[in-house]
Parts: sequence; C-alpha cells; structure tokens
Amino acid sequence: MSTKKHQPQTKRKAKTTAAPGPIAIAHDISWVTEQIAIGSCIRDGAKMAEASRQGITHILNLSRFDNTKLAKLHGIRILWNYVSDDLAPKSPEVFRRGVKFAKPALAKKENKLLIHCAAGWYRAPMMALAVLGSMGWAPQDAKRKIKKCRPDVGFPDVYVESVQRYLREESGRPVKSRRKWSSHHCQPVSYFPRVAGIPIGWQNCPSARRMLAAETTLVDPTSIRPLHKGLT
Repeated sequence: MSTKKHQPQTKRKAKTTAAPGPIAIAHDISWVTEQIAIGSCIRDGAKMAEASRQGITHILNLSRFDNTKLAKLHGIRILWNYVSDDLAPKSPEVFRRGVKFAKPALAKKENKLLIHCAAGWYRAPMMALAVLGSMGWAPQDAKRKIKKCRPDVGFPDVYVESVQRYLREESGRPVKSRRKWSSHHCQPVSYFPRVAGIPIGWQNCPSARRMLAAETTLVDPTSIRPLHKGLT
C-alpha cells in the first residue's frame, strides 16, 4: 500500500504577456514646418516603423549611430552625415551634403524630412537652420521657429556662425568671420559646474537626459571651447 500523501493538483496559470505600451517617439519629433521635423536618434525598428507611420519619408542623421539599414527596411531614404557635437566650427561641406539631400526631398509636398542627432538638442537644430536658410528663411526667423516648436534646443554661437559661413559661400558673398580664435579660446576651461559627474541643470532637461543616454561617448565639458568671449 502506498504511503505517499495525495496532493491535490493545482491549475497552472496561463502565461500572459502585457500589451506593448505606446512607442515613445511622437513626443520626440518636433515639427518645424509641415515637412521638416527635428528629433533624437532612432535606434530600433519599432520606433523607425512609427516614424514611417507618421509620414517620415527621409531622414538626415547627424549622430554617430548608423541607422541606415533600419530606415531602408521601412522604405525611408536616409543620409548618414555624422558630425561631432564638440562645439567647434563646422565645415561648409557638412551643410552642403545635408542641404543637397534635403532640398530635392522637400521639393515634393508629400515628403517629410526628419533631421536628428543624438538628442535633437544642438546638431539637428544647426542643420535645420542651414536647410531653412538655403530655402530663403532669415536666420533669426528660422531660429525662432525652431525654438518655438522645440524649446530645449540650443544655438551655440560657433554653430550659428558655421551655418552663416556656409550660406554666405553658397550665395557668393564674401565670407567674414566675427570670431577670432586666440590661445585663450583653446585652453581647457571649466565650462559646466557638475554634481555627481553630471553638469548642473542637465538633470531636469529631457533633451539632455536623452543625449546622455544616447551617446556612447560624450565630449568632456572641461575640454571644450567657451561659447562667449571672456568665459572662463
């Protein structure tokens, strides 16, 4: 006779998987015009698919992450035009490549262009300024328009001057730079006060948090050039 106690069988609970939440991309695409948007880097297929559903047909990527294959899988034309976010002057060729890609795309009203970098904070607005300038926008009007739709963006003087230099070259006007670099500007400076290794003010800035999360390596703020003369 068996001495094993009879144990009542328990019903196994069916495994359930939570429904996928909304893809957090809509809030990070800021529409400057009906055809031009700026935002942060798209790094996975789900977000790229959502961008396609929003009507994005072209992407101008300035970040170090190459998402060319992701874009092509969703029928989006893309130009990977990486430029470092080092707060240094940019070559006119950087803008020339971007504008050469953007303007034919924007010539068709049904097309929509997304310009993105890592966080959509500095480089994407810089390129958007160049694209809008090439279309006849006055620099101040373009800056106000971009700032209105994406308040977190910044326009470092050195980036704005780089765009203006490119636009002057394209228009055939003489190129004059107001910035005269001296040995003072090339010395390391304590640019951002920090707490726990993070620049003060960045903790509460959504774009800054996205940039910190997106870039694999960040420029050391203690080694960059000051934006304004006399800043130490």
